[in-house]
Amino acid sequence: MLTDAQKWLCLAGLLVCGWLLYLLAPVLNPFLVAAALAYLGDPVVDRLEGFKLSRTLSVVIVFLIMIAAALGLVLILFPLLQDQIFALLRRVPTLIDWLQSHLLPLLSAKLGIDATVTRLARDCDAVLAEFLRGQLMVMLALALIYTVGLWLAGLESALLIGLGAGLVSFIPYLGSITGIVVAGIAAFLQFHDVLHLVYVGLVFGIGQSIEGMVLSPLLVGERIGLHPVAVIFAIMAGGQLFGFFGVLLALPAAAVITVLLRFAHARYTSSGFYTP
Repeated sequence: MLTDAQKWLCLAGLLVCGWLLYLLAPVLNPFLVAAALAYLGDPVVDRLEGFKLSRTLSVVIVFLIMIAAALGLVLILFPLLQDQIFALLRRVPTLIDWLQSHLLPLLSAKLGIDATVTRLARDCDAVLAEFLRGQLMVMLALALIYTVGLWLAGLESALLIGLGAGLVSFIPYLGSITGIVVAGIAAFLQFHDVLHLVYVGLVFGIGQSIEGMVLSPLLVGERIGLHPVAVIFAIMAGGQLFGFFGVLLALPAAAVITVLLRFAHARYTSSGFYTP
């Protein structure tokens, strides 16, 4: 049996280990992914070695198969997911209207909630609607940038790839990653050289730079009342705290927080605690 001192020591050790894992999560993630890939691919590599292939060649073949499978899943599943996501987004205004017209009055009557809550919900709804409109404009702008850039690079499928990459850019980094991979494959098959791969990389690199420094702060940040610096900070903080989903939800969450902070500021300035 462990003594009380030993139990407290074990608990302290677990807390320290958990804290270290949390701090080292950005460093450990690539190693965990590499370990998972090695675990999945090792049996196939061993089987290929049985056919008198070298270990290095077997690993290359397995990774090429994994990349091809991942691209196949993206090309097949993404159009289906895209349609479902857009269908869900189209239902969001209807859901918000129902919440405002039915649920909030019911809660107000049953629980005695101030009408203030209804006004805040409407303000949040208005800000989120502006966010969705701004994000749609960012997607269309990126589609135009990618299409024109790939067309100038001489890619025959510039319109298809540019529109697809722009429309999926509402998911952070997915549009650029998918677009650069598909455009790179198309460019290599069309031109059979490395120079056009560089052109593809430049197009998507410039597009991402414009999106991060101009489009999102201008078309999204100003619509939801956030300074461009605040937009960049919100995205970086969301990614650091919550990873991919943090980046995805950073701006909507920041917009709602801004509404609440404005309300709190207005209540403070109208209260007896405020001295002009």
